[in-house]
Amino acid sequence: MYRYTCDTRCRETGEELGDETYKIFLNAAGQNKEDESTELVRFLKYVKDGSVAEKDSTDVLIHQIESRMTRIKRNRGMEVRYMLFGEMLDDERREGHEEGREEGRKEAVELLFRLMDLMENGGDADQIHLLRKDEEFFQSMCKKYHIEA
Repeated sequence: MYRYTCDTRCRETGEELGDETYKIFLNAAGQNKEDESTELVRFLKYVKDGSVAEKDSTDVLIHQIESRMTRIKRNRGMEVRYMLFGEMLDDERREGHEEGREEGRKEAVELLFRLMDLMENGGDADQIHLLRKDEEFFQSMCKKYHIEA
């Protein structure tokens, strides 16, 4: 389906609120061309793959979009802003990855210290030095002391 129209209902009772509020979801991969207007189908095809089914079409909306896109692409200032925006997104991603790595390191250290404490209390203190040398031993100690590694 190209279009899904949803109204507002109460989750508990299923009763429609009656506020005449609707949400319309458009699906560019719809299959029911005969149930929708030609303009909507053309627009969604354009959104999906950037193509215009009929280049000489009189579809005003698609031609307006194409025209605006062409102006934006030609506008050097807009290009610079777009590039800056892309760089900002890249920076945000890098920072997010670094924060994730740092958080992962902290969690790993906390897990290791917790395991070492449990091993000391459980009578395995003399084997702590083996944790860094033998992955299977490390996993077996985690399993023994009920720690997810």
